Parts: sequence; structure tokens; C-alpha cells
Amino acid sequence: MSVLVDALYAMACREMYDDVLYLASILKTKDDVCLGFLQAQDRYRLMHCYALVLLERGYFSKARVILDESLPDLQKLKAIPNLDITESLESMSVADARADDELRIAKCLIKIGSFNEAIVLLERLTPRYRSGRIIVCLAECYYRTNEIGKAIKIYKELLSEFPYALHTLVRLLNLGIPPDEMKQTISDWTSESGHTVRDLLGAWWFDDWFDAQLEIVSKNRLTGLAHLKKAIARLKGNPFILRQLARVSGECGLMLEAVSYYEECFTVDPYNPEDADRYISLLLSLYKTSEAEAMLDHMVTNFRESVQTYTALAYCSRFWSSKKLAFEYAKMAQGLSSTPHVEGYLINGILMAERSSTETAISLLRKTLDMDRTRFEAYEALVNIFLKNGNLNEAENQLHNCMNVLGGTAPVFALCAKVLLNNNNEELGMQTLNHALKLSPNYLPAVYTLAHYYIKNYDYELAEAKLTSAMLEYPSHPELIRIMRSVKWKLGKLSEYRNYSKMIEEIGPFPVSDKLSFVKCDELWGLFTAEDGKGIGEKENFSKNGSFENVACSTRDDQSSEMARFWLEISRLSKIIAASAKFD
Repeated sequence: MSVLVDALYAMACREMYDDVLYLASILKTKDDVCLGFLQAQDRYRLMHCYALVLLERGYFSKARVILDESLPDLQKLKAIPNLDITESLESMSVADARADDELRIAKCLIKIGSFNEAIVLLERLTPRYRSGRIIVCLAECYYRTNEIGKAIKIYKELLSEFPYALHTLVRLLNLGIPPDEMKQTISDWTSESGHTVRDLLGAWWFDDWFDAQLEIVSKNRLTGLAHLKKAIARLKGNPFILRQLARVSGECGLMLEAVSYYEECFTVDPYNPEDADRYISLLLSLYKTSEAEAMLDHMVTNFRESVQTYTALAYCSRFWSSKKLAFEYAKMAQGLSSTPHVEGYLINGILMAERSSTETAISLLRKTLDMDRTRFEAYEALVNIFLKNGNLNEAENQLHNCMNVLGGTAPVFALCAKVLLNNNNEELGMQTLNHALKLSPNYLPAVYTLAHYYIKNYDYELAEAKLTSAMLEYPSHPELIRIMRSVKWKLGKLSEYRNYSKMIEEIGPFPVSDKLSFVKCDELWGLFTAEDGKGIGEKENFSKNGSFENVACSTRDDQSSEMARFWLEISRLSKIIAASAKFD
């Protein structure tokens, strides 16, 4: 396995950080599953490289965990005389000092979002210096400026050298490289020792993982999901595969499965904020408020001013009916122009749509799809905007775009049914809706649409039957309870109507858990207020959130008494984030 560990350092020296993180995660999980298939030196080098790249990416807490895990191997190796175990990423430098300086300038241009200027500089460097760092940087600029053909050419070169660069492999597939061509690339490559990619990585998990990627880009998400389940059964606990399982499950409308995979992912990989905001959004959509609050606590404690934390706070503020506060956080959730955050643009677009700022909402949602064309929620929000404004043609166009990208999933069919029913095409709309529910029997938007259709047509018994089935999965979901209460009234079942009314009263309009506890945050807050008393630090680094306190106060007065506790906690969270800037 020295070949793959050497490859990690080679890719790190080219700054192929996403590929390093993916492969290092796979190798670490494989070593755990196979009870130490790596020798001590290779395992230490793997963990060391993994930690270095995590530090480069700013994942300090996770890097610390990885370094701690590598200490036993380090102690063993130190006992071996004349063994050099010192490696770093300093060998990244290009040969010429002037070229190295120009590369630094290009990176500064990229950081401020000036990709075209960076491209001019990098293209001038590449004929003279065939440095891997320059080429990778140039490919990223091409990718960001939608010069896809040029980006693909470089990514293919990288993959021919490093066919185990799994992130690059997936990116090429998503950019439209035919699956057959990718299969050929992987099957044809052999190492100097005669090993294939399958030999090096392990066919026992790689075949299913690779087949899953091919099926997903071919719009066969359910088949891809089945392959991913086989891969994770063999490579248990790998966070990258778990994260993809959660995403694809959600795209297929299997929401409880998605929650389960995210929960496992953040159990084994708690210090990576990727998808944490998406997870919170999913939890809130299912009214799993206790879990969402616990995750928010974890994010604020560990990820401080990350865009994921701002996005999560925006989702929570929206859920607890403080749109004004949600906008404050959503602005910060978008990230920098050089590193825009997909989820931040999505929540901004959704909030703007709810405020009837149609043009701005459409622009933000389209930007979301430019960054991630598989984001179903963006298509859904766009379709809803166009339906609300009576623009059926645009709604149908967005729906077709969605189907072309995601294929036939339960959410896509449910959205299609909504458009058809809105256009009074009831027969085809109901066929489509039933197909959605066949794929995912308890996909909530489809359940809502079907229940409302039955109620509209006075088929209360059918509505009652469907809601009863859905409530077996979601027994305390407030929206289902409200619709069921209405159905019980229509059926004249007054006793049951009163029972459901009582359930709604117990839940309340905004179910804030009594178990809400930010113990760690309270401790941090005590530390920060103590430092404030000494006059240490300024809050100017967080001036963009300076209006939070006033917003919270003005909004809090409008809420019911049960909301007071929530606003107090959210206010504390904001202060914690503000104070944390002093220590960065």
C-alpha cells in the first residue's frame, strides 16, 4: 500500500486537496475495517498527510484528532534507528522563485474572486513551468468560470496520472464524461508494478462504489443508492460514502434514511462541517427539533464562523418565524465571491421568494443551480415561484431541467404532479403522484398534495387512510396532524377531532424543545464575557452581525411566551460567534 500513500503526498504537493481527503479517508477506513492492513510507517505517513491537508483546509479540530490517532505509530517508529519519518508539504514549491511568487499572486486573485485575471497569469506560467500546482490551480479557475472544456482536459490529464483521485473522477462524471469512457480509463491503467486501480483500492468495495457513481450520473439514483449501500456495508463507517448516501437518499425522497445516514456520518466524523447545515434543514423539515438544536449547538461550539453555521442559524431562524433574523444570517451564509456556499444561496433564494422578492429570488436560486445542478430544493422553489405568478411555461421549463438532471425520483414526480394538477390535468397528475408515492410511500410533499386533492374532491375517507399511513412514520408531525384534524371534522368524528386539536395545542405552533441546552456555549460565553471585562479585543471583525441584538430584541416582543427561551439562546449563540473572532 506504499504506492497509495506515496500518491497521497504526490497529490498533496499538487494541491489536489479534495482528492487527498477522499482517498485518505478511504484508506483510513479500510485500515480500520481490515484491522491494520497498513504497516506502521505507511499508516503514520497516511495520517500525517491527511492531517496536513486538513490543516491546509482549516479543519483544525479534525486534524488534531487524526494527529492524536497517529501518535502510537509515531512512538513505534521513533524506536527504530536511522528511520527518517519527517515529511512535509514544503516540496510544493515550483522550481523557479519568480514563478512561485506569480503563483501566489494568482491565488490572491482567486481569493477575491478575480478568476479571469488569475487565468491570464496562470496561462502565462504553464508553457514555462509544468508544475502540478499551477495546472491544478488553472483547472479550478476554468471550472469556476464555466470554461468546462478546458477544465475537463486538465482533469483528464490528472486522472491519467492518478486514477485513484476519486474526487476528480466524480467531478469528470458530473461534467458529462460518458460513463463508458470513464470505465475504460479505470480498467486500462496499471501501475509500474502491474497493479490495476481495483487491485490497489480493493475491488471488494470499489466496484460497488464506482458502479454507484456511474448509475447516479446516468440518472438511476435508486440503483446507485443500492450500490452505495453495498459499498458502505463493506467499508463501514466511511464518512464520504455515508455523506453521499444521505444526499442520494434525500434526492430519492427517502427522508428518514437520509437522517439515519447523516446521523451516522456525524457520529464517525463530527469535526467536518460539510453538509451539517443541509442536515439541520432536513431535520427541521421533519420537525425533529431536538436533534436540530443539538446539531446547532455542536456547530456553534466547533465551527464558529463557518458558512455552514450561519446557514444553519438562518434555517433555524426561519423555522422559528424570525424572517428578519434569518436574512441577517443568510447574507453571511453565502460566503465569499471566491468560495460561494451553495446552501447559503439556496436559503437566501427561499427567503426572498417568501418575501415576494421574485426577481432576486430567481437570481439566487439560479446561482444555486449553477453551483450544484443536482439541488432539488432550488428547482422546487423556482417552480413554486412560477406557479404562484401564473407563469406555467417557466414552471414547466424548470421541471424539465430538473428531470433531465435528477431523473425519475419521488420528489421529481411529486413536483411534476403538482404542476400537472395546477394545470387541471388531473388524470395524468394523479398517475404521476401515485408513481411518486410508489417510489417513496411517505414522501411528505407528495402526501400533502394527495391529501389536499382528496379533500378538494370530498374523498375524506381516502385522505384519512393516506394520512393514517403517513403518521405511522411521522406520528407527531404537526402538519400531518393539522390536516388530519381537518379531515376528522369533515367526517364528523368529533371525538377524534378534539384529540387532534389537543395534540396541536400540546405541540404549539413552534415546537421548541424543553430539553434545549447549550452547556458548552454557556461555558464559552462565561469565558468571553470575562475577557470582555478585561477590555481584551474588539468586535469589529464581526461588525456585519452587529445588528443582531437589536433584531432579536425587536422581534422577540412579537413572539409568544414559549419563544422567549429560544431567543435568549439564539442571542447567546450570536455573541459567542462574535466573541470567537477575538481568538482567531
